[in-house]
Amino acid sequence: EKFAAGEVVAALRAVEREVEAATRPVPAGVVAGVVAAVREPATARLAAKVLLFVLLEEGNRETALEAGAASAAVEAVAASGPAGATAERALAALELLCTAPGGAAAVRREALAAPVLARAVEGMAGRGRECAIGVLAAIYGSVGGGGEEDGAASPPPPEVVKAVVAAMEGECSARGRRKGAQLLRALQEAGRLGLAWDGVGDH
Repeated sequence: EKFAAGEVVAALRAVEREVEAATRPVPAGVVAGVVAAVREPATARLAAKVLLFVLLEEGNRETALEAGAASAAVEAVAASGPAGATAERALAALELLCTAPGGAAAVRREALAAPVLARAVEGMAGRGRECAIGVLAAIYGSVGGGGEEDGAASPPPPEVVKAVVAAMEGECSARGRRKGAQLLRALQEAGRLGLAWDGVGDH
């Protein structure tokens, strides 16, 4: 009702209180309201946080995908630049979306995804960088055997591979390195690694 009445911030706060207390299924209309708020600059920061809480409940992920959460989260990272809480939360949301059936394919289909994620890997540190690498591993790491409906039809653009390799050579969490190595290994095995890789970070 609050979303319908245009009371977006109040609606987001109410959803935040509910799902922060305990992860639970959220009605499709509410999820759609949260996703719409992620797209609006004035509410993106709070909405990205609420979306992340909503996605902690596995059952909400497909609902969020149907509401356009993949494109909304990618746009939020692009709009906020590769820094700050909005981008970090949106990247964490994208990583959770990739675990839903068809989620990785939905993110991969976003035209902005590859350049935005590459910039995030280059420009962010800590959790943000780790999540960005995790999303890239999810959407490109299944090349040649992911079992998704469209497989991974095309390899990632060169800037993606360069960003991941550079991150692994610099400051990167253990999980980020593991995800990055997983991605590069999958591309190498599929013969799609268009950049010499000597196994950096793969130990």
